[in-house]
Amino acid sequence: SGDDTFTLTSGGDALLGETGNDTFIISTPTLLRGDGASISGGDGSDTVVLGTASSSSGLTFSLTNAQIASIEILNIIPASVIVTGFSTTFSALSTINTTSTGSTITSLDDNLNLAAVSIGSGVVLNVSESGDFLNGNLNFSTGR
Repeated sequence: SGDDTFTLTSGGDALLGETGNDTFIISTPTLLRGDGASISGGDGSDTVVLGTASSSSGLTFSLTNAQIASIEILNIIPASVIVTGFSTTFSALSTINTTSTGSTITSLDDNLNLAAVSIGSGVVLNVSESGDFLNGNLNFSTGR
């Protein structure tokens, strides 16, 4: 009911935040395979964290099977992470941060509209189809 922290423990988990600024931790990409996960932040400014300080670099987190709603911030912890999803996965975010360099956000459909998203300095954007970036005025923050 306040600023709660939830940790995804298995594929198919359904995590529901409440009022306050909740944090949802996905420590490893394997938790998103199969049935995926359902994460809803509820009210407040809610965050999904991919990886932990002890996660190895070079992981791929596929959000294509995950149902993510009411999440405003995406934090990427390990270096050189690839995050894949559909354009709607990322368009509702207000901020994408990374604590390292070389992370890539890849949209699996034909666009990546991040006009209203503040992007951390260690994040690279990619569209895997032949579509266009609809990036308007991207705000590249320092990631600090």
